[in-house]
Amino acid sequence: MRRVLLLIILFNVKITFGSVGNASPYFKRCSYDCTRINCTLDGSKYKTNNLQNFFYTLTYWRCENECEYMCMWDTVDLFQKRQYRIPQFYGKWPFIKILTIQEPASTIFSLINLYAHIKMAKRMKEEIRFGSPNLWLWYGHAILFSHSWIWSAIFHARDTELTEFMDYVCAYSTILYSFYTMLMRTLYNSSKKLLVIVTALCLSFYASHATYIYTGRFDYGYNMQVNVFTGVLAVVGWLSFWQLNKKQIYTRKIALYSVYIAVMTLLELIDAPPLLWTFDSHAIWHASTIPATYIVYSFAIDDCKYLRKQMEFSRKDSF
Repeated sequence: MRRVLLLIILFNVKITFGSVGNASPYFKRCSYDCTRINCTLDGSKYKTNNLQNFFYTLTYWRCENECEYMCMWDTVDLFQKRQYRIPQFYGKWPFIKILTIQEPASTIFSLINLYAHIKMAKRMKEEIRFGSPNLWLWYGHAILFSHSWIWSAIFHARDTELTEFMDYVCAYSTILYSFYTMLMRTLYNSSKKLLVIVTALCLSFYASHATYIYTGRFDYGYNMQVNVFTGVLAVVGWLSFWQLNKKQIYTRKIALYSVYIAVMTLLELIDAPPLLWTFDSHAIWHASTIPATYIVYSFAIDDCKYLRKQMEFSRKDSF
């Protein structure tokens, strides 16, 4: 449930890749000199082959990338000596790289989230009888969220155009699917025709938005607004569902989940250098979604069991 709910106050936030660090003359000169001395003309490889680490080659770390990484820390040291504010580089704070992993904490927490979804999917399989109402909906939830966390881990480990695109489209898929799950549960007793229409509309919008992101020319502010708006609708919808179904005590779990996610999203508002050059607010946000995973699946299990009982009772009554 990665970035499932960004708050409305983020609507007008603009993301920029022009940062003080990479725009500084010192960083530019350092990167230029390092690349000229150590790298081939295209900047991809070291002139001295034995300097090229196998793992870096495997993950497409170019020689010029290594130069930028070393110069980033030289620039940070310079800024700190002059008592300037720690600068960002290409829209990001400086992180200590472990092996080839650019953001270790976010990568690890993404993998833990992946594990949590897989674990809870197995628990659903053990506790919910096959063919129970809406079980397919929650298996879809497990598949989409697991897929999203895989790409989140890959993106935070290595930021490229491809991994960035996959992280964006997968993140929105989870937000939209949370909204879709809410709609499917709320409209559970509606006609199949209506459910098909809702499904088609959600799929069409997702395809349209994913295509928009793929162009590479999309407005980051607009993308954030779409994420926020969809997430807020999901929260409002689930809280309304809880209000209408308070008699079923287990429904408080989905209310707790929604409020928890909304509150934890405040972490995304914190814009400060990472602690120990590793733990930034975004990484902590990833960590905060781990317990939320157990809450939402606990609701899913209870809800599927409840709907199963309702279905069996209805059959007996009809008989």
